[in-house]
Amino acid sequence: MSRKIENAQWWHRQLHELLAQQGEHVAERHQADQPVRSLAVLHAAPRSGNLSILAPAGAATAIPVSCVEQGRWAYRGRSFSSEDRMYFARGRASKAASVSRAMRASGSRRSDQSEVWDEISAKSVRMGVRSETGSMSDIYDQRARRVEEYVEALDTQPGQVGALFAIDGTVAGLDLLETEDVFGRLFRKLARSYALDALETMADDSPGTGPEVAARFLDIVASATAAEFKAVGLGRDLRFDGSDVTGGGLVRDDRVIHLAAFARPAEDGRRRPSSWMIRASSRRRPH
Repeated sequence: MSRKIENAQWWHRQLHELLAQQGEHVAERHQADQPVRSLAVLHAAPRSGNLSILAPAGAATAIPVSCVEQGRWAYRGRSFSSEDRMYFARGRASKAASVSRAMRASGSRRSDQSEVWDEISAKSVRMGVRSETGSMSDIYDQRARRVEEYVEALDTQPGQVGALFAIDGTVAGLDLLETEDVFGRLFRKLARSYALDALETMADDSPGTGPEVAARFLDIVASATAAEFKAVGLGRDLRFDGSDVTGGGLVRDDRVIHLAAFARPAEDGRRRPSSWMIRASSRRRPH
């Protein structure tokens, strides 16, 4: 999926760049001298962002996060560091749905923390990974070689600002960013989150995913009923959570800062068979 969007009229940095520059001085409550974009796809061990935020300059902004290492959920200070990965895509979908429920119920941006830990524990079991602290990073570390094979098999196109990811011929989700530059810097992190899910199946006869499948999923996202909330920082939060799709986005001045949408899994955890899924005859796989 490719679409050209003009550069933003305001200047902002991604949170992980600020972390790289300021290290331990960046905390869950951050005060910046310039607007800072904290995207839900960013991961700062051992925490994962709950939704995207555009923090205003000169104001302290609380960044809602979830813990992704159960054995470390003890107070060790409010600072954290950035990593080159993010919460795996299936977990992101579940977390997005729980944050949407909390926002509708009370306006809170909290996730279901127990559900996050359960997702990580279940994934560790499915992938045969042992982690003494229930760490998401341990899953990545023990499957790093195969994950990177997937990532290296993918590339971006000029002008691209988003991507739709499919696993074994079935749409898993999409991410749309504001500019080509932001998307380019986040693409490999996004790809890793879906690659980690793809490793669970490793089907030899996987079908491909044609443009009709992508177009149908985009239609479902576009037609989803969205609830609107005042954002934590600048802009407006949009949330949608239906039978086929879940996700949300951050919008400011009619510009999409970040949109994430995920196909809802069936009760058994498999991708839900739906009218927008069309099977094809081939799929590009890394070797």
